[in-house]
Amino acid sequence: MGVWSQFIATIWRYRLLYLMLLPAFAFYSVFRFYPMLGNVIAFKDYKVAAGIWGSNWVGLKHFQSLFSDALFLRALRNTISIGLLKLIFTFPAPILLALFLNEIQAELYKRLLQTIVYVPYFLSWVVYAAVLYIILSPATGVVNNFIAMLGSLSAACHRLVHSQRVRMGGGYLFGGHLVHQPRFV
Repeated sequence: MGVWSQFIATIWRYRLLYLMLLPAFAFYSVFRFYPMLGNVIAFKDYKVAAGIWGSNWVGLKHFQSLFSDALFLRALRNTISIGLLKLIFTFPAPILLALFLNEIQAELYKRLLQTIVYVPYFLSWVVYAAVLYIILSPATGVVNNFIAMLGSLSAACHRLVHSQRVRMGGGYLFGGHLVHQPRFV
């Protein structure tokens, strides 16, 4: 039995497994491999009317103009520094959050914090904002009702935007006038 006939016999024996591979192969062919053919546009003088394949071939002309540009090194340095800073500051943040949450002893408080932290990943921001608005609503919000029940709130107060006291960078805005906070030395 030759190599090719043994190869064909093996494929025939496992034909159902190869059949199950067809959807994955079709997916990668259509959405991963086929779009890579468009990378040839970097080596062409692209004209919309002519399309990618009808445009003139220019070789490395675009790369030469990119690398000889005076702002290229600045853009490259900015790109690398932004990428490194994102890596340094965003990579350890979820790990630290998980460690901090793990150290909380009160189970109810831990579950509440986990829910508050992870809710935005599962809900739309519009839904999340609507829920916050309902909770902090001046007329029917849970927060205002609780504060009114304690007796410290005489009138309904909107917790997100209060017209009498909007926090600014260096002080408070009272009725349109910026009033600075006293600095304690």
